[in-house]
Amino acid sequence: MKKRLVSLLVCVLFLAPAAEAFAAPKQAELNEYLEEIGITEKEMEAYLQDTYDESLRDFDSVEELRDFLGERLTEKLLASYLKEYGLSEKEAVDLFVENGYMESGQNILDVFVFEYELDDALFMVTYEEDDLEIGNLFQELGVDDQEWEKLVDHLRNVRDKNPNLENDLMALGERLEAVAAFESVSELSAQDIAEMLSVLNDVQKTLEVKTKYYLVKDGKKKAVTLTTLVSADDLKGASLLVEVYDLQGHFILDVLLTPEMIGSDLIHDTGAKVKQTKTAVKHETKTSHVKKTVKGAKLPKTAGHYAEWSLLGVVLMLGGFFLIRRLRKAA
Repeated sequence: MKKRLVSLLVCVLFLAPAAEAFAAPKQAELNEYLEEIGITEKEMEAYLQDTYDESLRDFDSVEELRDFLGERLTEKLLASYLKEYGLSEKEAVDLFVENGYMESGQNILDVFVFEYELDDALFMVTYEEDDLEIGNLFQELGVDDQEWEKLVDHLRNVRDKNPNLENDLMALGERLEAVAAFESVSELSAQDIAEMLSVLNDVQKTLEVKTKYYLVKDGKKKAVTLTTLVSADDLKGASLLVEVYDLQGHFILDVLLTPEMIGSDLIHDTGAKVKQTKTAVKHETKTSHVKKTVKGAKLPKTAGHYAEWSLLGVVLMLGGFFLIRRLRKAA
């Protein structure tokens, strides 16, 4: 069952949706690409069908096909992936044989043709329990497949522009954990709240998103600002609807956070998971200046419910961190 769940998650992360129309790359460009990678058109069709249940006509261009498959696997690329996963070639072969990806005596380069196929397989045989927990967190928040794919596509673009994204998310996890050990919001100081605000703002900047907030109760939806959420002593049982957009205003996803779903333990535990992730690169961050105002406004004496709703930042941060772990490419 666990392997089937991971398989589904890997498909969401790595496989682009099939084209709706029966388009196909231009023949001249396709021939040039196939000659470059040393594969015939018939062999490519068979590979796509057997490996991904796809066809050449599902791709609009050679560029899309190339992005889907990654580079043709080489000794150098294989060595880079093995280093990234912390495995020797023998250890990888043993895991592949144990999990049915290879037969004993086979060579990795004879079995895996493209880099993303190899990356998928390495992930499948080395995944950790925390990976599933993070994926399940999105499901519990009502993020559907279409929204998940939008998030994946968005984070791919962000990662392409910022090679240090993984480290940046790691640092945000450490900052969050440092202020998340509380039983009730009344225990938080003005500096704690300001730091949480700062973390959420930095999460949005890092992941290149902007958010809209709405209080939802009895079927009615009311727009609120972040300052209002900070100031409110009691949200009177209302849920918080958070809509996430990219910087161009395109909708990515929304989550509905109910009062029953929120708690410091989740914030603390998820922040700690980011910090403890084995594959993460340790990253020292400078002590940031704690702001006591948000956009010029005085920080309210009452912490209100901001600390609870900052779970959104955790969700975005963990989602980004988890996806970047899966989307990493060889240097």
